Amino acid sequence: MMVPEMQKQVIMAILYKHPEIQTFADPFLGSGTILALAMLHGRRFIGQDINPLSLLISKTRAFSLDHVGLLEALERVYARARLDSATCYAVRFKRQAKWFTKAANIALSRLMSAIRKESSLYSRRFLWVCLAETVRLNSNSRTSTYKLHVRPARDRNVTISDVLESFNSIGHRNVEIVQEFQRVLRQAGHLDSNGRYKHSITIRYGDSARRFPRDRHTNEKPDLVITSPSYGDNRTTVPYGQAAWLPLKWIDIEDISQRISPSVADGMYDVDNRSLGGRRPRNLEARRKVIGPARNTAAVYADSLARLSHDGHSRFVHFVYDLRRALRQIATGCRNGGYIVLTLGERNISGTVCPLAAVCTDLLKSFGIEEITHIVRRIPSKRMAEKNRHSATITREYVSIFRKCVTA
Repeated sequence: MMVPEMQKQVIMAILYKHPEIQTFADPFLGSGTILALAMLHGRRFIGQDINPLSLLISKTRAFSLDHVGLLEALERVYARARLDSATCYAVRFKRQAKWFTKAANIALSRLMSAIRKESSLYSRRFLWVCLAETVRLNSNSRTSTYKLHVRPARDRNVTISDVLESFNSIGHRNVEIVQEFQRVLRQAGHLDSNGRYKHSITIRYGDSARRFPRDRHTNEKPDLVITSPSYGDNRTTVPYGQAAWLPLKWIDIEDISQRISPSVADGMYDVDNRSLGGRRPRNLEARRKVIGPARNTAAVYADSLARLSHDGHSRFVHFVYDLRRALRQIATGCRNGGYIVLTLGERNISGTVCPLAAVCTDLLKSFGIEEITHIVRRIPSKRMAEKNRHSATITREYVSIFRKCVTA
């Protein structure tokens, strides 16, 4: 996860030198860390992600700012769910009994039904976020990692009351977060008389390897792109899509965006398979040639992997092929003279460290983007095991800062 305080320091340094910067962009939106920082600095924002849960969280951060109205909606939903005596399931999907006890299914169904009765879209989105965390904490999956693993049977003793109280507790905590965020924004003069954020925010669903989002009002390019692309194909690095799968089963997708198909997360791996490196067609050699000339970092590392592991070589080539497409979109989408900041982790593949920071530097340089500097940070704690079945996991990250030449 991106560390907000570190990103804040980078943003402040850039704004100190270039206070004229007005528009931030994050084409790998995640949970909206950069969105929140853009709002706190009173800037316009453009964001995009392929994970529907990311869009839900970010849209809630940006637009659900009426903490009084949210608290009232929370109390109504909690009261409805407590009075509900229905035992039918609101949703049905394969292996449902593996991931939820009968009590959890009933309680989540009551909450889902109660949320649907709320008339305000902004309130429903907030309540769906609360429900998503409730699902995570009360499913049969362990909460220590993003990857889904079934808990031991002795830990699967959740009751209907447990789930409802969990939702209520999460909701009140989230209302407090919204209230504090609203207070800071108002104090800084970033809210209008109706309590809405003054500046333009564009949040879109989409694949950032295919297109770069633009401001929906002005169609202008951003001055600062600050983001963290995935460190490898998600199924073998950080499976955010897999982590979102169970919550998305209990959320009305149309409340997130009308552009998202309800079947977007039918399978556990569907979201991750749509992300960078998620598709692995048979044209491996053709993609290997595209990722760069023989002497660049990606090509040299790909050749070394090919001697060690066909699977590792394949995963790396397909991921870098997609990453290259995304970086081309970023390079084109950023305005001339603008900055690009990438937070990157260097995972292990087949027992070797993938030099992702150098790969990105080479790729952006080929698009006319020069690196200014980079910062190295050791990751002190993380929601990943020290090792997974593929290799050792990430222990440090790079923050690489680039600038697009005015003449590029």
